[in-house]
Amino acid sequence: MADNKKKLKLVEPFNENTGRTQKMQTGYEKIDDDRVVERYFVPILWTSYSERAQRSQVVTTLYDFKSFTATIYSMTLDRDGDPNGNETQTVVPFAGLENKQAVLDARRALIELGGQPAEVEEYLNVATTREIKPMRTLQMKKPANG
Repeated sequence: MADNKKKLKLVEPFNENTGRTQKMQTGYEKIDDDRVVERYFVPILWTSYSERAQRSQVVTTLYDFKSFTATIYSMTLDRDGDPNGNETQTVVPFAGLENKQAVLDARRALIELGGQPAEVEEYLNVATTREIKPMRTLQMKKPANG
């Protein structure tokens, strides 16, 4: 049977990555044997008449195969890639994620990067009598200048 799995973008750890590409590196990065991060950028606003109006968002999801949770961080960036606004953080149990394939892809990426994550199928198909919601969402404010 042919393997129809999509190719995953695997990246070297930031502390081993040098040069200009470090800032915009996207894909899966191994943290340790049980955790992997997926990082990507989303264009939000792009105009040709104002450099200040150009914005993107970086979304980083930490898949933790010890606690079976995904921690989703997002932050708006300006044109230069500098933070512009508050960071949000949401922790969601694997069973509460709508896209179960994302967890399976993250597990496969971690294995390809040399990690040893636990099996997740039983945590993805947890039967519940109530709707599963994120465990918490935090708004992280920038420190005041001065």
